[in-house]
Parts: sequence; C-alpha cells; structure tokens
Amino acid sequence: MLPSVRSYLLPYPERIVFVQDRCPVHTARVVRQWFNEHQEIQLLDWPLKGCDMNPIEDVWALMVNGWEPSEERTRQALLHHTQQEWELLRRNPQLIAKSVESMLKRLQEVIRMEGGWSSY
Repeated sequence: MLPSVRSYLLPYPERIVFVQDRCPVHTARVVRQWFNEHQEIQLLDWPLKGCDMNPIEDVWALMVNGWEPSEERTRQALLHHTQQEWELLRRNPQLIAKSVESMLKRLQEVIRMEGGWSSY
C-alpha cells in the first residue's frame, strides 16, 4: 500500500491520513507496531459502527469481483489474483478517486443515522 500511495498520490514527505475500521485484524499488535514505525501515516479515530464509511471496502469489492473460487483454490493462486487485481486498480486510479470523493456523502449519512449503518 505505501509504495502505491507514495508513487501515485502523496510523495514523501507528505503526511498520509489513513482510514481503517476497528476490526480486530486492524488493531492487532503487529499492525499497531507497523503504524508506529511509519510515523508519516496518521490513523484517524474511527467510530465503532463506521466500517461502512471506509473507501477501502470498495477496493476490496473490486478485487473480489474477478475472483473465481473454483479456479483459485491455493494460496499461490489467490496471491496471484490479488496482485493482478491490484495492478489493474493502480492503472485506473479514477476508480479509487470516485470512492474517496463520495466520503462527504458517506459521512453526512452516518451523521444523519446518528452513528448507525449507512446505505454505503
């Protein structure tokens, strides 16, 4: 993630603001340690019910859409698929930009829902 952000969006030393929900895999010790080692990345405080606001969910959906579970059964095949999909996304940055641009509407809806789930 970091090399992609640096090459396409925010060159060093620009500070990166990163959004992630409070899913246990995101708050694991190894993840917290990684962010501590990369001080140029600022983690946003995130509401407990706010995972639907995160634009990365759209990226995961795009990556999964092309996945063929019957063909990609091994770890190696899944890794290959993920790398291919990631490269397609890197070559088409407007897909991710569109998701990020929707953040204002997403945040407004969560505020309207008083912190509850939005339609995103």
